[in-house]
Amino acid sequence: MKMMNVVAAVLVSLALSADGSLDVNVEIEQTLRQLHQMDVKDRFGDRIDLAEQLCETLGDLSKQGRLKGVKKSTIVDLARALSDDEDGVRAWIAGALGLIGPDAYQAVPSLERALVRIEGIEAREAVIRLDSNLAIRIALHRITGKPVDSFP
Repeated sequence: MKMMNVVAAVLVSLALSADGSLDVNVEIEQTLRQLHQMDVKDRFGDRIDLAEQLCETLGDLSKQGRLKGVKKSTIVDLARALSDDEDGVRAWIAGALGLIGPDAYQAVPSLERALVRIEGIEAREAVIRLDSNLAIRIALHRITGKPVDSFP
């Protein structure tokens, strides 16, 4: 229930620009700030859920052709989140960077460093394996255009 309040607060607090469109930079920065403020021990699943919600929001914007104008400073902040101790958070952040695509090129070194931290987690309610390895490789592919299996 508490996580739903956090997600609702994120969605309600979407920053709008003067023309009424979503300011994606403010949205990302607000979500990252909430993610960093969460207590790692007490809110393990909530942190993953929040990172997932960010990725899904960016995915929706991308589908609508509205994921434009992400500032370099915002991409740097996203790249920093790849150092999170929770693999699920890293996976969703990598997904978010991949959605930004080639504009997120400055995140490539952070994505490559994150590959060495792979721990992998079993998806709680599915038979698939969810880990940041694949998400990071897909993000690197979307940003650089190189094949997924070309990264160390």
